[in-house]
Amino acid sequence: MSRRTTPQKNADDSAWPIRVCVVVPGAGFAGAGIDPHAWLTKNLGLGGYALHPAGRISRDVMALYFRTLQDMQRFFEAFPTLQLADDTASPLYQSPHKPR
Repeated sequence: MSRRTTPQKNADDSAWPIRVCVVVPGAGFAGAGIDPHAWLTKNLGLGGYALHPAGRISRDVMALYFRTLQDMQRFFEAFPTLQLADDTASPLYQSPHKPR
């Protein structure tokens, strides 16, 4: 039998305590003058964060992984124009707890 390694995204999903999804601007981060990779590396170090695409039906989404709420807060203070990828109001979202 061949042994397969777990994809890094799956490992990060279960390992990191905080995950937040943001909408990628229409022209991409570079087109919006945003460089989250550089900020994260400079301020948190390579072992202080993870990120992966988290595609959604209607838009591009990036999943950002943090170890602490303070790190996440610092990130959003540095990039206040980023929008959370909250699709709970979408007609495509289904849940028994969704308000009617």
